[in-house]
Amino acid sequence: MKKLLSCIVACAMIISILGINAYAAEREIQSEAPMITEEVAQIIASYFLRDYQDEAGCCWDTNTAIVNSVIMYNLEEEISAYSFELATSGVESGYIVVSAYPDVENVILEFSDTATPVYEPFNLSVGEKIIYTGGLNYFKESVDGTFFAVNGKTLQKNQIETPLESIRSEKYLPASFRDYEYPIKDPIAWANKYYGGPFYAKSWKNSFEDYCEFWRTSDFKTVNGTTYSSHCGPTAITNLIRMVGKYRNHSKVTSTSGKAIFKTVADYGKSKGYYTSKGTPHATTATYIKDSFQKYGISTSVKKNVAYSGTIVNAINAYKPIYLTVTGHSYYGTHAVAAYAYTQLVSEKTGSAKIFVKIADGFEKTGRYLCADILSSENMYVITIGNLS
Repeated sequence: MKKLLSCIVACAMIISILGINAYAAEREIQSEAPMITEEVAQIIASYFLRDYQDEAGCCWDTNTAIVNSVIMYNLEEEISAYSFELATSGVESGYIVVSAYPDVENVILEFSDTATPVYEPFNLSVGEKIIYTGGLNYFKESVDGTFFAVNGKTLQKNQIETPLESIRSEKYLPASFRDYEYPIKDPIAWANKYYGGPFYAKSWKNSFEDYCEFWRTSDFKTVNGTTYSSHCGPTAITNLIRMVGKYRNHSKVTSTSGKAIFKTVADYGKSKGYYTSKGTPHATTATYIKDSFQKYGISTSVKKNVAYSGTIVNAINAYKPIYLTVTGHSYYGTHAVAAYAYTQLVSEKTGSAKIFVKIADGFEKTGRYLCADILSSENMYVITIGNLS
C-alpha cells in the first residue's frame, strides 16, 4: 500500500492544505469545525489521480477514472474521510482516500493503484456505516452500535484507536478559518509570521504585472453622471481587459480610457442582468466576461473552475488571467478580483509549499496577494485568449 509521504513534493502544487484548501462546494460545518465536502474531496482526488499517473511504475493512465465514492465516519458519526474507487477501462484500479478534515497536513490519507479498498470485506446492510479513524483502522458499525474490524473481530467503541484525530492541528487549518492580518503585501513575511517559516520563493510566474493599471472600485463610484455600487465585478473585468489589451497592444483597448471601458462593461452588465445593485451573479459571470472582452474585439473562452493552488498555477503558467471571487473574507468580504500572477513559497523546515496568487484587488493601486489556503469553495473564471504568450 502506497502512502502520500513519498510524493508530497509532487502533490504540493495541487494540494494546498499543505496549501489546499480545496475547491468547489460551500463549506460544511460539523462539530463547529470546517469540513471538506464530498464534492471538493472528489476534485482533490481527481487532480491527485491525474498528477500521479506520471510516477514511475504507476498503473493509472488517462483511462483511469473515479467510478464510486464511499463516505466514511468517525466514532461520533461525523464524516471523517471519503474513499474514491477507481477503474481503468472497466477494470478495478485501486482507490484514493481523502480527509474530510482540512486541519491535517496531507489531505490524501491513503491510496493504491492496484489494491482493493481495505473495507472491501465489509458487507454493509441498510443503516450500517464504515468507520474510518485513520491509518488502516476501518470498522463496520451495525445499526445497534456494534463495531466490527475487517477480520471480523467485535470491538467496543473505547477499544478503537483514532490516529486521524491525533494528527489534526490548527496550524494546518486553511487561512480562511484563522485570524490573519490582511491585506497581504509581502507573501514571504506573511508566511513566515503565520506558518512558522522561514519560507523562500521557489517558483513564480508574473507576465502581466507591467500591463496592470490597478483600477479601484472607488475610481468608478460615479462615471459620467452615473452612480455605481457593488461593482467589484465590472471593476475586475475592466482591470482584465486593460491588462490584456495593453499586453497585446490592442488599439481598441489602449485608445479607450479605463473609465470608458468600465462604463461600457457595467452598463452592458446592467442591461443583461449580469451585474445588478447586489453584485455580479455567478450564474452568468462567464458569459459576462466573454461578452465584455468581445466588445473590444478580443475573442475569449471562459471556463469556470474551483480556485486552489493547482488550478491557479496551471492557468497562469498558460498565460490565462483569472477573474477570481472570494466569499466572506475577513478583509475583502464577498469580492471579485483580477488574478494575474503567482509565487510558490516553500518552507525551509518542512518542504511544504504555499501558493500565493497576485491580484488587482480593486482597492489599491498596486498588486496584493491571496494565499491559496483561503480559497476553499471559491470560484474562478479562467480566461483563454488566443496566442497570449
